[in-house]
Amino acid sequence: MNANEDQGEEPQFSVQSRDWREFRAALVAGSLADLERAKEDAYRKGHWAHSVPVPETGCFLASHPAYYRRSAPYLTQAVVFLTSYNPDVGATGLVLNRPLQGTASELESMGMFGRSARVSDTPLSEEPVYAGGPDVSGTEIITAMHSDLGLLNGLSIQQPLRGVFITDALQLVRRVPQSDMSSVRLFAGCIRWKKGELEREVDDGSWFCISASKLFALEHCIQLPKPLWVEIMQSQGQPFAAIAERAVERGAEGGETNNS
Repeated sequence: MNANEDQGEEPQFSVQSRDWREFRAALVAGSLADLERAKEDAYRKGHWAHSVPVPETGCFLASHPAYYRRSAPYLTQAVVFLTSYNPDVGATGLVLNRPLQGTASELESMGMFGRSARVSDTPLSEEPVYAGGPDVSGTEIITAMHSDLGLLNGLSIQQPLRGVFITDALQLVRRVPQSDMSSVRLFAGCIRWKKGELEREVDDGSWFCISASKLFALEHCIQLPKPLWVEIMQSQGQPFAAIAERAVERGAEGGETNNS
């Protein structure tokens, strides 16, 4: 019998195998065992989330349901993955839950990606595309590293979270044109904040800052059984779950639906 098992101790936390955010999540949950139980009991197995006080690279932003309905409707119940954050420069993110109507090749034929894009006849052609934000000057990919590190060798990449990479869609296709696209998400455009803008929006309550499992960023959110915004809000527990529940009730009363 293992000595730890004999003494009833918890399994050791491997720094090499886990992102530091998951270590923090274990502290918030109370222990590593508590975090593992929460992941098992999650609405979608393996997902976890907790509130953080300020923005950080790799965190998620969930919009407050009372904001943006008139000024920017596409941000109503939006979930943003913050790909970069520097208080001295600004921030950039991708709206995760706004799928566009049409595949990558269909949107390309409409001029969505500009003259330089050529996704037709590539593995990306039938992939769904998400509206990453109002800056639609390009296309970005989020993909998982998994065991195929060679997939990204030689490419210019960002890694906002461990195992989550951002690179240019066309760069990836040219590098590995026959690669498996199952772990890729495409975004047309992004959302940007100048220095101080995001901090002001967080301070006035427009956004909730969330540290969460990378699965929220990597997995497609088209026709989820529970909208992504509702799930990530409820995953934090109270009072955020109550805010989500009230928003869902008001939406049902007003005949609104949100399947992403």
